[in-house]
Amino acid sequence: MATSDGIRLLEYNARFGDPETMNVLPLLETDFVDICEAIIEEKLATTPIHFQNKATVCKYLVPQGYRKTRSRANESI
Repeated sequence: MATSDGIRLLEYNARFGDPETMNVLPLLETDFVDICEAIIEEKLATTPIHFQNKATVCKYLVPQGYRKTRSRANESI
């Protein structure tokens, strides 16, 4: 979100099974293990991370009525 104090991150939600991740991860040129090690060593801010300069598209196939009606059958408690 853009604020008068600059850009602020409200939430970061990513799982490696998400379609967005499956789209973007193959474009990563930096070794993923190097990125993970940088996170562990608290050096991510100084680790260069590079992606291929390509666009990706995610398409979703959802059941009819998705998001119009909410089923509570699979809801976590």
